[in-house]
This record gives sequence, C-alpha cells and structure tokens, in this order.
Amino acid sequence: QTTEESDAVSVRLVRKLPFFWFFGTLLIAGYVCMRSISLWLTVKRERPITDSEILDLLEDCKMQMGIQTIIGVIVSDRIKSPALFGFVRPRLLLPQGMLETYGLEELRYIFIHELAHLKQRDIYLGWLMALLQVVHWFNPLMWFAFSRIRADRELACDSLAISTMMEMLTLMIY
Repeated sequence: QTTEESDAVSVRLVRKLPFFWFFGTLLIAGYVCMRSISLWLTVKRERPITDSEILDLLEDCKMQMGIQTIIGVIVSDRIKSPALFGFVRPRLLLPQGMLETYGLEELRYIFIHELAHLKQRDIYLGWLMALLQVVHWFNPLMWFAFSRIRADRELACDSLAISTMMEMLTLMIY
C-alpha cells in the first residue's frame, strides 16, 4: 500500500468514528432506560407495606437521620438487595423474605444505611454517573472510576450509618 492509500483508509475510519460512538451511546442509553423502566414498573406494580411495626421503625430511623421525606417501603421478588428508587417520591425497595428473615434491629441497620444514601443524595449522583457513562461508554477509565465511586459511596453510607448508630448508643447510655 502506498502512503496515499493508507491515509485514505485512515480518513475513512476517522469519519466513521462519530457514527460508531453515537451507535454505542444509543445502545447503552437504551439499556439504561429499559432497566429503569423495568424497575419502575416493578415498583409501581407492588403495593407498599402497611405493617405498622416496620413503618414505625422506618420513621424512627428517619428521625435519627434527620430526614423529612416521605418514603414508601416496597417488597419485591425482583429485587436482590435493599435499594432506594425514585426522585420525587423515593421508595425503599426490599427483597422478598427480608422482613421475615431479619429482626427489627437488623432492619434498623439496613434502613439507616439506605437513608444515608438519601441523605447524601446518591440517587441524583447515580443518575448523573449513568448519564456520563452513557456518553463516555468507550472509555475504560470512566468505567473503572465509576465502579470506584460506587464502592466509595457504599463505604461513605456505611460510615454515616455507623456514626449515626454510635450517636444513638451514646445518647442511650447517658
């Protein structure tokens, strides 16, 4: 191949890159939307729990964390681990069987941890990260950075939950 032919191939390839990027962006955005809609339909289909003992525990945890937001609790067999979902009316999602498996004290730790995500506005940060990941889908450093950010967010919520529980224990002692 001559240099001119090689340059022509390079130019054609470079001209195709934006289309490749756009196709990948559409693909990833479609995946994120489908997962979000699927979860939203799951949440919408399930009825919030009405067990007064669980709801009282949640209200106690909200008071401890200084959270005023109204939060519904949804139990679903499609959820694998506790999570928060929703911008305007957040819901605490719990896997099927969790309320029967764990006692109130263990549920208190779970609720405090999930409320820490709410207090730190992790729902909004998660959507911002998803948007950035859709746009930068081709960059492995972004994928690595976002996985580290997610891990750090979990540690930050664990830390806030532990410090909140320690404050509660300190108040109970004195």
